[in-house]
Amino acid sequence: TPWSQEISQLSHHLSPWQATLAFGFTTLVAGQVSGLHQRGSRLQRRSLLGKCILTALISVFALTVASSFVLYAEVGRLILLFAFALSTTLLYLPRAIISGLAMKRVERIALVGNPEFLAAAGNFIQGEPRPVYVRFFDPATAGKGSTLATWARQTGIDQIVFQDDPPAQACGGLFDCLEKGLPMSPYSEFVGLEHAAVPVGEVSDRWWLVGRMGGLDPAYLAAKRCLDIVVATAGLILSAPLVALAALAIRLQGPGPTFYSQIRSGLRGEPFRIYKLRSMRTDAEKNGAQWAGKNDNRVTAIGKFLRKSRLDEVPQFWNIIKGDMSFIGPRPERPEFMAELDAAIPYFSRRNLVKPGLTGWAQINAGYGASIDDAREKLRYDLYYVKNASLEFDLHILIRTIGAAMKGAR
Repeated sequence: TPWSQEISQLSHHLSPWQATLAFGFTTLVAGQVSGLHQRGSRLQRRSLLGKCILTALISVFALTVASSFVLYAEVGRLILLFAFALSTTLLYLPRAIISGLAMKRVERIALVGNPEFLAAAGNFIQGEPRPVYVRFFDPATAGKGSTLATWARQTGIDQIVFQDDPPAQACGGLFDCLEKGLPMSPYSEFVGLEHAAVPVGEVSDRWWLVGRMGGLDPAYLAAKRCLDIVVATAGLILSAPLVALAALAIRLQGPGPTFYSQIRSGLRGEPFRIYKLRSMRTDAEKNGAQWAGKNDNRVTAIGKFLRKSRLDEVPQFWNIIKGDMSFIGPRPERPEFMAELDAAIPYFSRRNLVKPGLTGWAQINAGYGASIDDAREKLRYDLYYVKNASLEFDLHILIRTIGAAMKGAR
């Protein structure tokens, strides 16, 4: 090949198998950063190619950095171009084929529950990117003597999704389906598997009390606290030069404090003082507390960069070291908004069962929270995290946060 000499130079440092395994592992991690492995991403054809290209770019960049700073060996441009082109192709083609096949097959789902549940769940499921056909079982139109199980088989139902607390009159039919081995799942489990979220409307006291609560496991909390201290300390040290430059830029922009603090609700609702680099005008809340919007005109020119790059959040590493926050968790809300949100959204304050975090599952999956509706959408992911928190889940969120920061998401 034209680059055989370059390969022979690298072979003094790594065998072909070592290089292949290292590059393959890097590509897997890069796929997590870009969101390529996210459930359902293969069905979003428009963004699929972009995620594949971003994954390959990150992998090639990592290859260049590793070879230059670790192995002290240069990788030729032809090798990098070949690795980028081949990686993009092999990442995209299988997913494009799977996407095409998935979009051709229509999944038939039967919903069982009261009318309010049927309306809400039906609208949500039919809004998915994949083709789904939703049916509702009505004994009056199903045929004389027809049961839920016989109707499901006759109509070719792939899965029965029932209300978490189904009406008493529906339980007999559901037990009949269970005995006949038909695929069934409660709605909260269905949404959890498909979207890694919780349907807030179906959450009840029973939901909180049944099953393991991952976010409250003592062994997990102890390990997480150790990791928080290590990561936050390293983050403060490594980001110190950037924080110094940001502080200088804030001072040069005009009068006012470099840092600002604010009271937030923490673990079990206990208030604590959060610290940030100032990104808004000094008179931003002269009329009282108000929601921060996505394109808030109170944000300064320097503040826009700080918020996009998340540099304004760096002082919160100190909150993590103190124990007020964790690296991963729901974002802490202001007490002024907590009462309003808790009154409008059932169980909103239960997100405070775990420590608030610098980043979290809701931050990388939902949009900017600037209203009650936005808070309700983010709560779907916060409650899922509280219920399913683990070190593996935290690592996944941490990697995805890198990709969100690269895209400038908040």
